[in-house]
Amino acid sequence: MECHLQTVRMDFGNIEDFRQCIRGAELEVVQLKPGHFTGSMVSANVGDLVLSAGQFKSAVRSRGRFSDKHITFGTFMGDGSLMSQWNLDCLPGDIFFMPAGAEQEGRAAGLQSYATVSLGVDAFDKLSPLLEALKDFATWERPRRHRASPLVRARIREHVKGLVSRVENANPSISGRPLAMLQHSLLLPFLIGVVAANDPSSRRVAQPGASLVRKVEDLIEEQPAQSVIDICHGLGVSLRTLQRVFHESLGIGPTRYLAVRRLASARSALLAADPDETTVTAVALDHGFWELGRFAGYYRQMFGESPSETLRRRKGRSS
Repeated sequence: MECHLQTVRMDFGNIEDFRQCIRGAELEVVQLKPGHFTGSMVSANVGDLVLSAGQFKSAVRSRGRFSDKHITFGTFMGDGSLMSQWNLDCLPGDIFFMPAGAEQEGRAAGLQSYATVSLGVDAFDKLSPLLEALKDFATWERPRRHRASPLVRARIREHVKGLVSRVENANPSISGRPLAMLQHSLLLPFLIGVVAANDPSSRRVAQPGASLVRKVEDLIEEQPAQSVIDICHGLGVSLRTLQRVFHESLGIGPTRYLAVRRLASARSALLAADPDETTVTAVALDHGFWELGRFAGYYRQMFGESPSETLRRRKGRSS
């Protein structure tokens, strides 16, 4: 059966409503101080990955398990509020990892903003080649807090916020390859946070940077619909290595580079297309852009004109 995107937004005005929102998890949540407990939550099934993101204002204690069958990554993005997990203080952008069946124990006070992603154990095991930098760590055997540098944590926060917004506004009918790429995008900031916190900064890149970039380019020439996770699998390199090589060689990360190449390919297709037979929507979807408004914005920023203007130029030249 083909998977699609299913998104539900919920608002709550008391602790009982909040408990209903998280009823899929075996968590006991206790409000620690009097006052209104208000907030909102977005829950999305992105294929076989589950995103949960929300915000609330109160002081609470939580304890229990998220899932016996799924592993969970989490982070929080608020400033000026208190949060702890397993009696460890939490800074915005820290990554918390919970194996399947692990006990969660936390405390939060103030205005909180958080996000978690969960996926099945089998799906997570397929990611292991990407995380070779962590093979000497007992990273995945027990609950852990992973703290990267302040710069990485700040980027994680902004990345996750943007991804939550993308999921809320995405077309629910997306499926197949676009849906898989969205899944990979949602996992990426959490994996980057874990890798950056554990992989020694002095670790050497296994391949010369220019050579690895060329291999990536060759791979996506043969198979254009590749995500960063696909590339790591295909070339047998770790996520950490790929990130560093691209920043050192091109000054941008691999995710941004893939997007730029897809934009350039979409522009070529629009310039070559017959506007009476082709639409901007069709070209955007063919090149992995399922959010048309975002595609149009990126396109104009890159090329100084809208996709529809590019498509119409073909008709102007032929008339």
